[in-house]
Amino acid sequence: MDPTDSNLTALTDVKDEVTAGGPQVLIVVQRALSMRDCERCGITELIRRDIDVVVVDASEVVQPKISHKRDVPPILSDIRFEIVRSAIELRSLDRLLSNMDLIVCEVGSGFATKENLPVLRWISRSRARLLLFSIDVAPNIVKSLRKTVFIYRLRAADHVTSLLNRLPLWLLGIRPADFVVYSGSTSRTPRKLVEGSTQEC
Repeated sequence: MDPTDSNLTALTDVKDEVTAGGPQVLIVVQRALSMRDCERCGITELIRRDIDVVVVDASEVVQPKISHKRDVPPILSDIRFEIVRSAIELRSLDRLLSNMDLIVCEVGSGFATKENLPVLRWISRSRARLLLFSIDVAPNIVKSLRKTVFIYRLRAADHVTSLLNRLPLWLLGIRPADFVVYSGSTSRTPRKLVEGSTQEC
């Protein structure tokens, strides 16, 4: 099955479990959205089904050193679309959290980093169910990385992030995902936000 189809099926299945009569879904992403991303994350399908969708683009918080070029897909003009550039701006959206039935997290693929920690903590303040996308890595990339992974880890080791992923979630102020969608075989690796209580979609 195409990963996009799998993601849409998972969103539909989980949507049926949330509040009836007008569920609201918050989708938090870590990069500027393209039309393909809207399809892959299920945004277009949710809009077609008249589900209230809010998208928060946290790319500048999660990846502050990258230049994010945005060509906002026209479909996003029909929904609430927020771009946050700092943790402070993120906190200004606190009222969104209390209205949501489901939060879809496409940030970090289930790992905590010093950059995405504010976003994961913000999401965790909501009582809404949390669906995590565990993004796959292309097989050819995996094969290439295996040859240099040891050297890469030595050069690019982030000791703070390494420590974060060794600490319990409760100590970090974040909670595990209620649901996880794996997009391929290489995405089925241990994830910080995936625990025994997490259901696979």
